[in-house]
Amino acid sequence: MFGHEAIAERPDGTRVWFTPYPMPLRDSDGVMTGAINMLVDITYRKEAELQQKLMMDELNHRVKNTLATIQSLLAQSARSATSVEDYRRTVEGRMLAMSRAHDQLSRRSWKNAELGDLLRSVLSPYVSGDNILFSGEPVHLPPRAALSFSMAFHELATNAARFGALSTPQGKVDVQWDVERKDTQRILRLNWTEKFGPQVRPLEKRGFGIRFLERGIQAELRGKTAVEFLPSGVNCAMEIPLANVE
Repeated sequence: MFGHEAIAERPDGTRVWFTPYPMPLRDSDGVMTGAINMLVDITYRKEAELQQKLMMDELNHRVKNTLATIQSLLAQSARSATSVEDYRRTVEGRMLAMSRAHDQLSRRSWKNAELGDLLRSVLSPYVSGDNILFSGEPVHLPPRAALSFSMAFHELATNAARFGALSTPQGKVDVQWDVERKDTQRILRLNWTEKFGPQVRPLEKRGFGIRFLERGIQAELRGKTAVEFLPSGVNCAMEIPLANVE
């Protein structure tokens, strides 16, 4: 039937989508004497349609997750805010961190984000000269892990800019990471080390940022996080099995 779509199996076992284009053959008197049926391969179009549907489904899923994350950030920011201005500043900073992570993922068609590029982008508002040093091998992260890391390091930078090494001109922050091969696992280790800033004292009450570092990474990526308030500055060590984020 003209316009009908179906699947045909070739002699080699492969299957292709096709649509028939039957053409009647008539004699000089207009009497039909036969027909030619042309089968047009439409596999490429059908695969493109399927890919588009998958992309739309994935987009809907990501939008729902993003909205849920934003709702959580707004609620958590409201609980810890000391004023309307503090709330505005906190929400704006966290949303910008998410936005920068989304930019990095968009450049790679939402397949992955390179860790070094991600951290440099998220921390760019706090960089002044060589106050933040980055060192580590290329590591590619899927979207979920990229968003978690962007929020974690935004919280570290915000805390450092208010109370720690990034609050003074002489303060420095080292951001280092590497991948350790342990048996059959690949372990991503990240360290945030502050130095040459004001003396740091342990917080009497942990805010959302620190709680996220200590619990969020574990919940989202099945990793481990240790935050230390040393006199020389805050040190945060993360350990994440890459199998949990790939």
